[in-house]
Amino acid sequence: DGEFHKVYDRALVAKSMINFMLDPKGEMPWEEEELAHDVVHLNNHKDLERVLKKPLPLLVMFYAPWCGHCKRLKPIYAEAATDVRGQYQLAGMNVDKTGNYGIRKLFNITGFPTIIYFEKGEKKFHYTGGHTKDDIINWLKDPQPPKEPTAEELTQEFFPTDNDNSSYIVHLDDVTFDAFIAENAQSPILTMFYAPWCGHCKNLKPELIKASVDLHDQESNAIIAAIDATKSPKLTKQYKIEGFPTMKIFKDGKFAFDIHERTAEKLVQVLKDPKEPPPPEPEWSEQETDVVHLNEENYKTILKKKKSALIMFYAPWCGHCKKAKPLFTSAAAKFTDNPKVMFSAVDCTKSQSICKEYEVQGYPTIKYFSFGKFIAEYESDRTEEAFVEFMTNPEEQMNKPKPTPPTANPIDFWKDAAPGYEHVHMLESSIFDSIIGASRKALVMFYAPWCGHCKDSKPAFASAAAQIASTHQDIILGAVDVPAHRDLGNKYSIKGFPTCSVREQRPIWTPSGFYYLIMSFFNFITLFFRSLVDPTLTKHGRNMESTNYRTGGTGGGGGGGGGGRGGRFDRPPDARPRRRMGGFGGTGGGKEKT
Repeated sequence: DGEFHKVYDRALVAKSMINFMLDPKGEMPWEEEELAHDVVHLNNHKDLERVLKKPLPLLVMFYAPWCGHCKRLKPIYAEAATDVRGQYQLAGMNVDKTGNYGIRKLFNITGFPTIIYFEKGEKKFHYTGGHTKDDIINWLKDPQPPKEPTAEELTQEFFPTDNDNSSYIVHLDDVTFDAFIAENAQSPILTMFYAPWCGHCKNLKPELIKASVDLHDQESNAIIAAIDATKSPKLTKQYKIEGFPTMKIFKDGKFAFDIHERTAEKLVQVLKDPKEPPPPEPEWSEQETDVVHLNEENYKTILKKKKSALIMFYAPWCGHCKKAKPLFTSAAAKFTDNPKVMFSAVDCTKSQSICKEYEVQGYPTIKYFSFGKFIAEYESDRTEEAFVEFMTNPEEQMNKPKPTPPTANPIDFWKDAAPGYEHVHMLESSIFDSIIGASRKALVMFYAPWCGHCKDSKPAFASAAAQIASTHQDIILGAVDVPAHRDLGNKYSIKGFPTCSVREQRPIWTPSGFYYLIMSFFNFITLFFRSLVDPTLTKHGRNMESTNYRTGGTGGGGGGGGGGRGGRFDRPPDARPRRRMGGFGGTGGGKEKT
Protein backbone atom coordinates (compact mmCIF):
# COMPACT_ATOMS: atom_id res chain seq x y z
CA ASP A 1 0.00 0.00 0.00
CA GLY A 2 2.94 2.33 -0.57
CA GLU A 3 4.13 2.01 3.04
CA PHE A 4 7.29 0.43 4.43
CA HIS A 5 6.52 -3.08 5.63
CA LYS A 6 9.70 -4.85 6.70
CA VAL A 7 13.40 -5.24 5.95
CA TYR A 8 14.27 -8.11 3.61
CA ASP A 9 16.11 -10.53 5.89
CA ARG A 10 16.62 -13.63 3.79
CA ALA A 11 19.38 -14.96 1.57
CA LEU A 12 20.38 -12.97 -1.52
CA VAL A 13 19.47 -15.76 -3.92
CA ALA A 14 16.70 -15.82 -6.51
CA LYS A 15 14.64 -18.58 -4.88
CA SER A 16 14.55 -16.80 -1.51
CA MET A 17 13.58 -13.50 -3.13
CA ILE A 18 10.79 -15.16 -5.11
CA ASN A 19 9.44 -16.93 -2.02
CA PHE A 20 9.54 -13.66 -0.11
CA MET A 21 7.66 -11.72 -2.79
CA LEU A 22 5.03 -14.46 -3.08
CA ASP A 23 4.26 -14.04 0.62
CA PRO A 24 6.03 -11.01 2.17
CA LYS A 25 4.05 -11.34 5.41
CA GLY A 26 4.60 -15.07 5.74
CA GLU A 27 7.30 -16.90 7.60
CA MET A 28 10.56 -18.04 6.09
CA PRO A 29 10.17 -21.36 4.21
CA TRP A 30 11.67 -24.28 6.09
CA GLU A 31 14.23 -25.00 3.37
CA GLU A 32 15.71 -21.51 3.89
CA GLU A 33 16.29 -21.95 7.62
CA GLU A 34 19.98 -22.28 8.39
CA LEU A 35 19.56 -25.16 10.84
CA ALA A 36 17.53 -27.24 8.38
CA HIS A 37 20.35 -27.90 5.92
CA ASP A 38 20.44 -31.64 6.72
CA VAL A 39 16.72 -32.08 6.07
CA VAL A 40 16.01 -33.17 2.48
CA HIS A 41 13.40 -30.67 1.26
CA LEU A 42 11.00 -32.18 -1.27
CA ASN A 43 9.19 -29.74 -3.57
CA ASN A 44 7.06 -32.13 -5.61
CA HIS A 45 6.32 -35.77 -6.40
CA LYS A 46 9.42 -36.04 -8.61
CA ASP A 47 11.64 -35.08 -5.68
CA LEU A 48 9.90 -37.73 -3.57
CA GLU A 49 10.37 -40.39 -6.25
CA ARG A 50 14.04 -39.45 -6.55
CA VAL A 51 14.75 -39.73 -2.83
CA LEU A 52 12.82 -43.02 -2.56
CA LYS A 53 15.32 -44.57 -4.97
CA LYS A 54 18.20 -43.96 -2.58
CA PRO A 55 19.33 -46.88 -0.38
CA LEU A 56 19.08 -45.23 3.05
CA PRO A 57 15.91 -45.65 5.16
CA LEU A 58 13.71 -42.58 4.78
CA LEU A 59 11.51 -40.66 7.21
CA VAL A 60 9.30 -37.99 5.62
CA MET A 61 7.48 -35.29 7.55
CA PHE A 62 4.47 -34.09 5.55
CA TYR A 63 3.52 -30.65 6.86
CA ALA A 64 1.64 -27.42 6.25
CA PRO A 65 3.37 -24.04 6.81
CA TRP A 66 0.51 -22.74 8.98
CA CYS A 67 0.48 -25.78 11.28
CA GLY A 68 1.54 -24.87 14.83
CA HIS A 69 2.56 -28.43 15.75
CA CYS A 70 4.70 -28.58 12.60
CA LYS A 71 6.45 -25.34 13.53
CA ARG A 72 7.30 -26.68 16.98
CA LEU A 73 8.58 -29.98 15.60
CA LYS A 74 10.69 -28.59 12.73
CA PRO A 75 13.81 -27.54 14.73
CA ILE A 76 13.76 -30.84 16.65
CA TYR A 77 13.38 -32.81 13.44
CA ALA A 78 16.24 -30.83 11.86
CA GLU A 79 18.54 -31.59 14.81
CA ALA A 80 17.73 -35.28 14.47
CA ALA A 81 18.49 -35.10 10.73
CA THR A 82 21.95 -33.71 11.51
CA ASP A 83 22.70 -36.40 14.10
CA VAL A 84 21.72 -39.32 11.84
CA ARG A 85 23.21 -37.93 8.62
CA GLY A 86 24.67 -40.75 6.55
CA GLN A 87 22.61 -43.41 8.35
CA TYR A 88 19.06 -42.27 7.62
CA GLN A 89 17.42 -39.64 5.43
CA LEU A 90 15.04 -37.23 7.11
CA ALA A 91 12.94 -35.29 4.62
CA GLY A 92 10.23 -32.65 4.74
CA MET A 93 7.46 -31.93 2.25
CA ASN A 94 4.92 -29.10 2.21
CA VAL A 95 1.73 -30.84 1.06
CA ASP A 96 -0.38 -27.71 1.49
CA LYS A 97 0.79 -26.54 -1.95
CA THR A 98 -1.67 -27.02 -4.80
CA GLY A 99 0.67 -29.21 -6.78
CA ASN A 100 1.14 -31.62 -3.86
CA TYR A 101 -2.52 -32.36 -3.12
CA GLY A 102 -2.10 -35.66 -4.94
CA ILE A 103 0.51 -36.70 -2.37
CA ARG A 104 -2.00 -36.08 0.43
CA LYS A 105 -4.50 -38.34 -1.28
CA LEU A 106 -1.90 -41.01 -2.06
CA PHE A 107 -0.83 -41.35 1.57
CA ASN A 108 -4.23 -40.45 3.10
CA ILE A 109 -2.82 -37.40 4.90
CA THR A 110 -5.64 -35.72 6.81
CA GLY A 111 -3.71 -33.94 9.56
CA PHE A 112 -0.35 -32.29 10.15
CA PRO A 113 2.32 -33.20 10.72
CA THR A 114 2.07 -36.72 9.30
CA ILE A 115 5.36 -38.61 9.45
CA ILE A 116 5.80 -41.76 7.37
CA TYR A 117 8.67 -44.25 7.35
CA PHE A 118 9.92 -45.77 4.06
CA GLU A 119 12.34 -48.61 3.36
CA LYS A 120 13.68 -49.60 -0.07
CA GLY A 121 11.30 -47.17 -1.75
CA GLU A 122 8.18 -48.57 -0.11
CA LYS A 123 5.94 -47.12 2.58
CA LYS A 124 6.23 -49.15 5.79
CA PHE A 125 4.20 -47.38 8.46
CA HIS A 126 3.53 -44.11 10.28
CA TYR A 127 5.95 -42.72 12.84
CA THR A 128 4.49 -43.15 16.32
CA GLY A 129 7.36 -41.99 18.50
CA GLY A 130 7.68 -38.92 20.69
CA HIS A 131 8.49 -35.35 19.77
CA THR A 132 12.06 -34.98 21.02
CA LYS A 133 15.28 -35.44 19.10
CA ASP A 134 16.17 -38.56 21.08
CA ASP A 135 12.67 -39.99 20.54
CA ILE A 136 13.07 -39.70 16.76
CA ILE A 137 16.60 -41.14 16.72
CA ASN A 138 15.74 -44.04 19.04
CA TRP A 139 12.62 -44.87 17.00
CA LEU A 140 14.67 -44.96 13.79
CA LYS A 141 17.02 -47.51 15.36
CA ASP A 142 14.09 -49.88 15.79
CA PRO A 143 11.12 -48.67 13.71
CA GLN A 144 7.86 -50.36 14.65
CA PRO A 145 4.30 -50.13 13.28
CA PRO A 146 1.68 -48.32 15.38
CA LYS A 147 0.33 -50.35 18.26
CA GLU A 148 -3.31 -51.31 18.21
CA PRO A 149 -5.29 -49.15 20.68
CA THR A 150 -6.05 -50.87 23.97
CA ALA A 151 -9.57 -51.49 25.19
CA GLU A 152 -9.05 -48.77 27.78
CA GLU A 153 -8.02 -46.26 25.09
CA LEU A 154 -11.01 -47.19 22.95
CA THR A 155 -13.47 -46.65 25.79
CA GLN A 156 -11.77 -43.52 27.13
CA GLU A 157 -14.04 -40.49 26.82
CA PHE A 158 -12.54 -38.10 24.28
CA PHE A 159 -14.36 -35.03 25.63
CA PRO A 160 -14.41 -35.41 29.46
CA THR A 161 -17.74 -34.58 31.06
CA ASP A 162 -16.02 -32.64 33.85
CA ASN A 163 -14.89 -30.02 31.32
CA ASP A 164 -17.63 -27.39 31.32
CA ASN A 165 -16.46 -25.99 27.98
CA SER A 166 -17.03 -29.37 26.32
CA SER A 167 -20.73 -28.99 26.98
CA TYR A 168 -20.88 -26.56 24.03
CA ILE A 169 -19.93 -29.42 21.69
CA VAL A 170 -22.78 -31.70 20.65
CA HIS A 171 -22.03 -35.44 20.55
CA LEU A 172 -23.71 -37.38 17.75
CA ASP A 173 -23.70 -40.98 16.55
CA ASP A 174 -25.40 -43.27 14.02
CA VAL A 175 -28.72 -43.01 15.86
CA THR A 176 -28.92 -39.27 16.58
CA PHE A 177 -27.09 -37.71 13.63
CA ASP A 178 -29.79 -37.45 10.92
CA ALA A 179 -32.50 -36.13 13.22
CA PHE A 180 -30.21 -33.51 14.77
CA ILE A 181 -29.04 -32.20 11.38
CA ALA A 182 -32.65 -31.95 10.15
CA GLU A 183 -33.90 -30.22 13.32
CA ASN A 184 -31.12 -27.61 13.13
CA ALA A 185 -31.24 -26.98 9.39
CA GLN A 186 -31.31 -23.21 10.03
CA SER A 187 -27.87 -23.35 11.68
CA PRO A 188 -24.48 -24.00 10.09
CA ILE A 189 -23.03 -27.14 11.68
CA LEU A 190 -19.40 -28.20 11.83
CA THR A 191 -18.97 -31.94 12.39
CA MET A 192 -15.68 -33.50 13.41
CA PHE A 193 -15.22 -37.23 12.85
CA TYR A 194 -12.53 -38.49 15.21
CA ALA A 195 -11.01 -41.56 16.82
CA PRO A 196 -10.18 -41.48 20.55
CA TRP A 197 -6.64 -42.76 19.94
CA CYS A 198 -5.87 -40.30 17.11
CA GLY A 199 -3.00 -37.93 17.93
CA HIS A 200 -4.07 -35.27 15.40
CA CYS A 201 -7.58 -35.33 16.87
CA LYS A 202 -6.14 -34.76 20.34
CA ASN A 203 -4.14 -31.82 19.01
CA LEU A 204 -7.24 -30.32 17.39
CA LYS A 205 -9.50 -30.82 20.42
CA PRO A 206 -8.51 -27.66 22.38
CA GLU A 207 -8.97 -25.51 19.26
CA LEU A 208 -12.39 -27.05 18.68
CA ILE A 209 -13.40 -26.42 22.29
CA LYS A 210 -12.17 -22.82 22.13
CA ALA A 211 -14.13 -22.24 18.91
CA SER A 212 -17.30 -23.57 20.54
CA VAL A 213 -16.81 -21.24 23.52
CA ASP A 214 -16.20 -18.23 21.26
CA LEU A 215 -19.36 -18.98 19.25
CA HIS A 216 -21.36 -19.32 22.47
CA ASP A 217 -20.02 -16.02 23.84
CA GLN A 218 -20.89 -14.29 20.56
CA GLU A 219 -24.43 -15.73 20.70
CA SER A 220 -23.96 -17.36 17.31
CA ASN A 221 -26.43 -20.00 16.14
CA ALA A 222 -23.58 -22.05 14.64
CA ILE A 223 -23.07 -25.52 16.11
CA ILE A 224 -20.01 -27.72 16.55
CA ALA A 225 -20.61 -31.46 16.75
CA ALA A 226 -18.30 -34.42 17.30
CA ILE A 227 -18.74 -37.99 16.08
CA ASP A 228 -16.65 -40.88 17.39
CA ALA A 229 -16.06 -42.74 14.14
CA THR A 230 -15.06 -45.93 15.97
CA LYS A 231 -18.59 -46.13 17.38
CA SER A 232 -20.47 -44.83 14.31
CA PRO A 233 -19.61 -47.16 11.40
CA LYS A 234 -22.74 -46.20 9.43
CA LEU A 235 -21.84 -42.49 9.31
CA THR A 236 -18.18 -43.29 8.70
CA LYS A 237 -19.10 -45.30 5.61
CA GLN A 238 -21.82 -42.88 4.42
CA TYR A 239 -19.47 -39.89 4.41
CA LYS A 240 -16.41 -41.87 3.28
CA ILE A 241 -14.28 -41.04 6.30
CA GLU A 242 -10.78 -42.35 5.53
CA GLY A 243 -8.66 -40.44 8.04
CA PHE A 244 -8.88 -38.50 11.28
CA PRO A 245 -9.80 -35.86 12.03
CA THR A 246 -12.20 -35.16 9.17
CA MET A 247 -14.39 -32.06 9.43
CA LYS A 248 -17.47 -31.30 7.35
CA ILE A 249 -19.82 -28.32 7.15
CA PHE A 250 -23.59 -28.85 6.92
CA LYS A 251 -25.94 -26.10 5.71
CA ASP A 252 -29.72 -26.19 5.30
CA GLY A 253 -29.75 -29.73 6.63
CA LYS A 254 -27.35 -31.02 3.95
CA PHE A 255 -23.63 -31.64 3.60
CA ALA A 256 -22.00 -28.55 2.06
CA PHE A 257 -18.21 -28.95 1.98
CA ASP A 258 -15.13 -30.21 3.81
CA ILE A 259 -13.06 -27.88 5.96
CA HIS A 260 -9.33 -28.11 6.60
CA GLU A 261 -8.76 -25.24 9.04
CA ARG A 262 -7.06 -26.12 12.31
CA THR A 263 -7.33 -23.01 14.51
CA ALA A 264 -10.23 -21.74 16.59
CA GLU A 265 -10.11 -18.35 14.89
CA LYS A 266 -10.42 -19.84 11.39
CA LEU A 267 -13.14 -22.29 12.44
CA VAL A 268 -15.21 -19.44 13.86
CA GLN A 269 -14.72 -17.39 10.68
CA VAL A 270 -15.96 -20.26 8.52
CA LEU A 271 -19.02 -20.91 10.69
CA LYS A 272 -19.97 -17.22 10.71
CA ASP A 273 -19.93 -17.14 6.91
CA PRO A 274 -19.96 -20.73 5.67
CA LYS A 275 -18.91 -20.47 2.03
CA GLU A 276 -17.05 -23.19 0.23
CA PRO A 277 -13.55 -21.96 -0.63
CA PRO A 278 -12.90 -21.76 -4.38
CA PRO A 279 -10.89 -24.68 -5.72
CA PRO A 280 -7.27 -23.81 -6.39
CA GLU A 281 -6.56 -22.94 -10.00
CA PRO A 282 -4.77 -25.84 -11.66
CA GLU A 283 -1.27 -25.24 -12.92
CA TRP A 284 -1.00 -24.24 -16.56
CA SER A 285 0.63 -27.56 -17.39
CA GLU A 286 -2.35 -29.41 -15.90
CA GLN A 287 -4.90 -27.59 -18.07
CA GLU A 288 -6.02 -29.13 -21.35
CA THR A 289 -4.81 -26.71 -24.03
CA ASP A 290 -2.87 -26.80 -27.29
CA VAL A 291 0.22 -25.45 -25.54
CA VAL A 292 2.90 -28.14 -25.12
CA HIS A 293 4.64 -27.92 -21.76
CA LEU A 294 8.34 -28.70 -21.87
CA ASN A 295 10.62 -29.82 -19.06
CA GLU A 296 14.22 -30.90 -18.61
CA GLU A 297 13.43 -34.47 -19.66
CA ASN A 298 11.45 -33.93 -22.86
CA TYR A 299 12.32 -30.55 -24.37
CA LYS A 300 15.14 -31.64 -26.69
CA THR A 301 13.22 -34.59 -28.10
CA ILE A 302 10.06 -32.58 -28.74
CA LEU A 303 11.72 -29.42 -30.06
CA LYS A 304 13.84 -31.09 -32.72
CA LYS A 305 10.69 -32.47 -34.41
CA LYS A 306 9.04 -29.08 -34.98
CA LYS A 307 9.83 -26.72 -37.84
CA SER A 308 8.33 -23.74 -35.99
CA ALA A 309 8.15 -23.57 -32.21
CA LEU A 310 7.34 -20.52 -30.12
CA ILE A 311 8.30 -21.00 -26.47
CA MET A 312 7.13 -18.85 -23.59
CA PHE A 313 9.51 -19.00 -20.62
CA TYR A 314 7.46 -18.00 -17.57
CA ALA A 315 7.08 -18.07 -13.81
CA PRO A 316 3.70 -18.89 -12.19
CA TRP A 317 3.87 -15.81 -9.94
CA CYS A 318 4.56 -13.37 -12.80
CA GLY A 319 1.69 -10.95 -13.45
CA HIS A 320 2.65 -10.25 -17.07
CA CYS A 321 2.81 -14.01 -17.69
CA LYS A 322 -0.70 -14.43 -16.29
CA LYS A 323 -1.96 -11.79 -18.73
CA ALA A 324 -0.15 -13.35 -21.68
CA LYS A 325 -1.10 -16.99 -20.99
CA PRO A 326 -4.73 -16.91 -22.24
CA LEU A 327 -3.69 -15.00 -25.38
CA PHE A 328 -0.82 -17.40 -26.03
CA THR A 329 -3.19 -20.34 -25.44
CA SER A 330 -5.82 -18.94 -27.82
CA ALA A 331 -3.20 -18.44 -30.51
CA ALA A 332 -2.01 -22.03 -30.08
CA ALA A 333 -5.56 -23.26 -30.71
CA LYS A 334 -5.46 -21.67 -34.18
CA PHE A 335 -2.70 -24.12 -35.21
CA THR A 336 -4.22 -27.32 -33.82
CA ASP A 337 -4.27 -28.96 -37.25
CA ASN A 338 -0.79 -27.84 -38.28
CA PRO A 339 1.76 -30.48 -37.18
CA LYS A 340 4.71 -28.25 -38.12
CA VAL A 341 3.81 -25.50 -35.65
CA MET A 342 4.04 -25.73 -31.88
CA PHE A 343 3.29 -23.29 -29.09
CA SER A 344 5.05 -24.41 -25.94
CA ALA A 345 5.88 -23.19 -22.46
CA VAL A 346 8.62 -23.72 -19.87
CA ASP A 347 8.06 -23.07 -16.16
CA CYS A 348 11.39 -21.56 -15.10
CA THR A 349 10.71 -22.25 -11.43
CA LYS A 350 10.76 -25.98 -12.22
CA SER A 351 13.07 -26.24 -15.25
CA GLN A 352 15.80 -23.84 -14.23
CA SER A 353 18.52 -25.48 -16.32
CA ILE A 354 16.59 -24.87 -19.57
CA CYS A 355 16.03 -21.22 -18.70
CA LYS A 356 19.68 -20.83 -17.78
CA GLU A 357 20.76 -22.47 -21.05
CA TYR A 358 18.78 -19.94 -23.08
CA GLU A 359 19.74 -16.98 -20.84
CA VAL A 360 16.24 -16.12 -19.68
CA GLN A 361 16.51 -12.96 -17.58
CA GLY A 362 12.89 -11.86 -17.21
CA TYR A 363 9.37 -13.15 -17.54
CA PRO A 364 7.77 -13.75 -19.86
CA THR A 365 10.57 -14.31 -22.36
CA ILE A 366 9.39 -15.68 -25.71
CA LYS A 367 11.79 -17.28 -28.18
CA TYR A 368 11.41 -18.82 -31.63
CA PHE A 369 12.99 -22.21 -32.44
CA SER A 370 13.23 -24.34 -35.57
CA PHE A 371 14.05 -28.06 -35.37
CA GLY A 372 15.50 -27.64 -31.90
CA LYS A 373 17.69 -24.63 -32.68
CA PHE A 374 17.16 -21.18 -31.24
CA ILE A 375 16.52 -18.73 -34.09
CA ALA A 376 15.37 -15.40 -32.66
CA GLU A 377 13.76 -13.53 -29.80
CA TYR A 378 10.06 -12.83 -30.19
CA GLU A 379 9.76 -9.03 -29.98
CA SER A 380 6.23 -8.41 -31.26
CA ASP A 381 3.18 -7.61 -29.16
CA ARG A 382 1.86 -10.15 -26.66
CA THR A 383 -1.57 -10.42 -28.25
CA GLU A 384 -3.35 -13.36 -29.84
CA GLU A 385 -3.29 -11.62 -33.23
CA ALA A 386 0.45 -10.90 -33.03
CA PHE A 387 1.28 -14.47 -31.98
CA VAL A 388 -0.79 -15.87 -34.86
CA GLU A 389 0.69 -13.44 -37.39
CA PHE A 390 4.23 -14.31 -36.34
CA MET A 391 3.76 -18.09 -36.48
CA THR A 392 1.91 -17.95 -39.81
CA ASN A 393 5.12 -16.78 -41.48
CA PRO A 394 8.01 -16.52 -38.99
CA GLU A 395 10.67 -15.77 -41.62
CA GLU A 396 8.75 -12.81 -43.01
CA GLN A 397 8.05 -11.44 -39.53
CA MET A 398 11.69 -11.72 -38.46
CA ASN A 399 12.88 -9.90 -41.59
CA LYS A 400 10.57 -6.96 -41.05
CA PRO A 401 12.47 -3.79 -40.17
CA LYS A 402 12.03 -3.01 -36.51
CA PRO A 403 10.62 0.45 -35.81
CA THR A 404 12.95 2.70 -33.88
CA PRO A 405 11.29 3.58 -30.58
CA PRO A 406 11.03 7.28 -29.81
CA THR A 407 13.52 8.38 -27.19
CA ALA A 408 13.43 11.32 -24.88
CA ASN A 409 15.94 14.14 -25.05
CA PRO A 410 18.35 13.34 -22.19
CA ILE A 411 18.45 16.99 -21.17
CA ASP A 412 14.66 17.07 -20.95
CA PHE A 413 14.77 13.96 -18.77
CA TRP A 414 17.29 15.43 -16.32
CA LYS A 415 16.52 19.13 -16.14
CA ASP A 416 13.58 18.68 -13.77
CA ALA A 417 15.64 16.45 -11.45
CA ALA A 418 17.22 18.96 -9.07
CA PRO A 419 19.82 21.70 -9.06
CA GLY A 420 23.03 20.10 -10.24
CA TYR A 421 21.65 18.14 -13.19
CA GLU A 422 24.02 20.06 -15.48
CA HIS A 423 26.92 18.23 -13.75
CA VAL A 424 25.60 14.84 -14.89
CA HIS A 425 27.55 13.87 -18.01
CA MET A 426 25.17 12.75 -20.78
CA LEU A 427 27.05 9.80 -22.23
CA GLU A 428 26.47 8.25 -25.64
CA SER A 429 28.23 5.64 -27.73
CA SER A 430 30.58 8.00 -29.58
CA ILE A 431 32.03 9.67 -26.47
CA PHE A 432 31.56 7.06 -23.74
CA ASP A 433 35.04 5.50 -23.78
CA SER A 434 36.92 8.79 -24.09
CA ILE A 435 35.10 10.49 -21.20
CA ILE A 436 35.24 7.46 -18.91
CA GLY A 437 38.87 6.82 -19.82
CA ALA A 438 39.88 10.38 -18.92
CA SER A 439 38.38 10.17 -15.42
CA ARG A 440 39.97 8.68 -12.32
CA LYS A 441 36.65 7.33 -11.16
CA ALA A 442 33.19 7.32 -12.71
CA LEU A 443 29.72 6.39 -11.53
CA VAL A 444 27.37 5.70 -14.44
CA MET A 445 23.61 5.35 -14.20
CA PHE A 446 22.05 3.33 -17.02
CA TYR A 447 18.40 4.35 -17.28
CA ALA A 448 15.28 4.39 -19.44
CA PRO A 449 13.20 7.58 -19.70
CA TRP A 450 9.97 5.71 -18.92
CA CYS A 451 11.36 3.96 -15.83
CA GLY A 452 9.69 5.06 -12.58
CA HIS A 453 12.61 4.03 -10.36
CA CYS A 454 14.96 6.00 -12.61
CA LYS A 455 12.83 9.10 -12.16
CA ASP A 456 12.85 8.59 -8.40
CA SER A 457 16.65 8.30 -8.40
CA LYS A 458 17.30 11.48 -10.42
CA PRO A 459 17.34 14.01 -7.54
CA ALA A 460 19.89 12.09 -5.45
CA PHE A 461 22.07 11.38 -8.47
CA ALA A 462 22.02 15.02 -9.68
CA SER A 463 22.72 16.32 -6.17
CA ALA A 464 25.68 13.96 -5.83
CA ALA A 465 27.02 15.10 -9.22
CA ALA A 466 26.94 18.73 -8.11
CA GLN A 467 28.76 18.01 -4.84
CA ILE A 468 31.48 15.95 -6.51
CA ALA A 469 32.00 18.49 -9.31
CA SER A 470 32.91 21.16 -6.75
CA THR A 471 35.62 19.08 -5.05
CA HIS A 472 36.83 16.35 -7.44
CA GLN A 473 37.30 17.42 -11.05
CA ASP A 474 38.70 14.02 -12.05
CA ILE A 475 35.59 12.15 -10.91
CA ILE A 476 32.40 12.16 -12.94
CA LEU A 477 28.82 11.02 -12.61
CA GLY A 478 27.41 10.08 -15.98
CA ALA A 479 24.13 8.79 -17.41
CA VAL A 480 23.25 6.60 -20.38
CA ASP A 481 19.82 6.51 -22.00
CA VAL A 482 19.82 2.78 -22.82
CA PRO A 483 16.88 2.74 -25.28
CA ALA A 484 18.72 5.41 -27.28
CA HIS A 485 22.10 3.66 -26.98
CA ARG A 486 21.35 -0.04 -26.99
CA ASP A 487 24.93 -0.90 -27.94
CA LEU A 488 26.11 0.36 -24.55
CA GLY A 489 23.29 -1.47 -22.80
CA ASN A 490 24.28 -4.70 -24.54
CA LYS A 491 28.00 -4.17 -23.95
CA TYR A 492 27.52 -3.89 -20.20
CA SER A 493 24.68 -6.47 -20.04
CA ILE A 494 22.13 -4.05 -18.63
CA LYS A 495 19.06 -6.12 -17.71
CA GLY A 496 17.05 -3.67 -15.59
CA PHE A 497 16.71 -0.01 -14.74
CA PRO A 498 18.30 1.84 -13.15
CA THR A 499 21.64 0.01 -13.07
CA CYS A 500 24.49 1.99 -11.49
CA SER A 501 28.07 0.94 -12.27
CA VAL A 502 31.54 2.04 -11.20
CA ARG A 503 34.66 2.45 -13.35
CA GLU A 504 38.12 3.30 -12.07
CA GLN A 505 41.61 3.55 -13.56
CA ARG A 506 42.79 1.48 -10.61
CA PRO A 507 39.90 -0.88 -9.96
CA ILE A 508 39.74 -1.74 -6.28
CA TRP A 509 36.20 -2.99 -5.76
CA THR A 510 36.13 -5.73 -8.36
CA PRO A 511 38.48 -7.38 -10.87
CA SER A 512 36.17 -6.10 -13.61
CA GLY A 513 35.64 -2.45 -14.49
CA PHE A 514 31.88 -2.51 -14.00
CA TYR A 515 29.62 -4.55 -11.78
CA TYR A 516 25.95 -4.64 -10.92
CA LEU A 517 24.77 -2.95 -7.80
CA ILE A 518 23.10 -5.40 -5.43
CA MET A 519 22.41 -2.96 -2.60
CA SER A 520 20.06 0.01 -2.64
CA PHE A 521 20.85 3.06 -4.75
CA PHE A 522 21.09 5.41 -1.79
CA ASN A 523 23.40 3.10 0.19
CA PHE A 524 25.66 2.97 -2.84
CA ILE A 525 25.81 6.75 -3.19
CA THR A 526 26.89 6.89 0.46
CA LEU A 527 29.64 4.33 -0.03
CA PHE A 528 30.76 6.02 -3.23
CA PHE A 529 31.41 9.22 -1.29
CA ARG A 530 33.16 7.31 1.50
CA SER A 531 35.41 5.60 -1.04
CA LEU A 532 36.74 9.00 -2.13
CA VAL A 533 38.19 9.36 1.35
CA ASP A 534 39.10 5.71 1.90
CA PRO A 535 39.72 4.03 -1.49
CA THR A 536 40.18 0.59 0.11
CA LEU A 537 36.49 0.22 0.87
CA THR A 538 34.64 -2.73 -0.59
CA LYS A 539 31.04 -2.51 -1.67
CA HIS A 540 29.98 -3.53 1.86
CA GLY A 541 31.97 -0.68 3.43
CA ARG A 542 34.68 -3.11 4.62
CA ASN A 543 38.38 -2.75 3.84
CA MET A 544 40.18 -4.75 1.19
CA GLU A 545 42.91 -5.57 3.73
CA SER A 546 40.45 -7.63 5.78
CA THR A 547 38.21 -9.15 3.11
CA ASN A 548 38.56 -10.67 -0.31
CA TYR A 549 35.33 -9.94 -2.15
CA ARG A 550 34.62 -12.17 -5.12
CA THR A 551 32.14 -10.75 -7.54
CA GLY A 552 29.24 -12.80 -8.72
CA GLY A 553 25.49 -12.78 -8.87
CA THR A 554 23.06 -13.60 -6.17
CA GLY A 555 21.59 -16.63 -7.83
CA GLY A 556 22.29 -19.43 -10.24
CA GLY A 557 22.06 -18.56 -13.88
CA GLY A 558 21.65 -15.16 -15.26
CA GLY A 559 23.42 -12.46 -17.04
CA GLY A 560 26.88 -11.43 -17.89
CA GLY A 561 29.30 -14.12 -17.03
CA GLY A 562 26.98 -16.69 -15.61
CA GLY A 563 26.26 -15.54 -12.08
CA GLY A 564 27.42 -16.78 -8.74
CA ARG A 565 25.74 -19.14 -6.41
CA GLY A 566 24.90 -16.85 -3.55
CA GLY A 567 26.00 -17.26 0.03
CA ARG A 568 29.06 -15.97 1.82
CA PHE A 569 30.97 -13.65 -0.47
CA ASP A 570 33.49 -12.17 2.01
CA ARG A 571 36.43 -14.47 2.66
CA PRO A 572 39.89 -14.15 4.26
CA PRO A 573 42.57 -12.82 1.90
CA ASP A 574 44.52 -16.08 2.05
CA ALA A 575 41.46 -18.21 1.32
CA ARG A 576 41.58 -20.34 -1.79
CA PRO A 577 39.14 -18.89 -4.33
CA ARG A 578 36.11 -21.07 -5.00
CA ARG A 579 36.07 -20.28 -8.70
CA ARG A 580 36.69 -17.32 -10.97
CA MET A 581 33.65 -15.57 -12.35
CA GLY A 582 33.78 -14.59 -16.00
CA GLY A 583 31.39 -11.69 -15.71
CA PHE A 584 29.23 -9.69 -13.44
CA GLY A 585 26.59 -12.33 -12.65
CA GLY A 586 22.87 -11.98 -12.42
CA THR A 587 19.97 -12.69 -10.16
CA GLY A 588 19.29 -16.02 -11.84
CA GLY A 589 15.62 -16.08 -10.90
CA GLY A 590 14.70 -13.47 -13.45
CA LYS A 591 12.44 -10.50 -13.09
CA GLU A 592 9.12 -9.60 -14.51
CA LYS A 593 9.24 -7.91 -17.88
CA THR A 594 7.07 -4.96 -18.72
